[in-house]
Amino acid sequence: MIYDLINKYDSKVIKYYLLLNNYDIANINREELNKVEKEYNDLENTIIKLREEINKITYTTLEIVVDVEELKRNCIEIINNNFNTKDIMMYVKEAKKLIDKELKDNKRPSRLLALDNFIKEFLEHILGL
Repeated sequence: MIYDLINKYDSKVIKYYLLLNNYDIANINREELNKVEKEYNDLENTIIKLREEINKITYTTLEIVVDVEELKRNCIEIINNNFNTKDIMMYVKEAKKLIDKELKDNKRPSRLLALDNFIKEFLEHILGL
């Protein structure tokens, strides 16, 4: 069965599923993967839009963005305690909501850069997605 899933789904979608479920593969199925594939594609599109906006920034005074710093602290605490990927993914989803809101409403450079930094640090570098 796992070979069928690997042939049908992008490896990033399978990894995203595993991260959401703390690497538990006992209940993996096509229905759940279809749902996760949609969620992953939505996250990936949000990150693409975020980086397109960042590329438009010419100059900014960087500010500390308190809510994003709190997301980082929470993720670092999880990493130091038990490295529960499901808990880290909860904060990645929260960051996605903040990105969507910022792209829709304000497009403030400091917030966009802070959110992109969060995604790069935790989703891409630490979790490898």
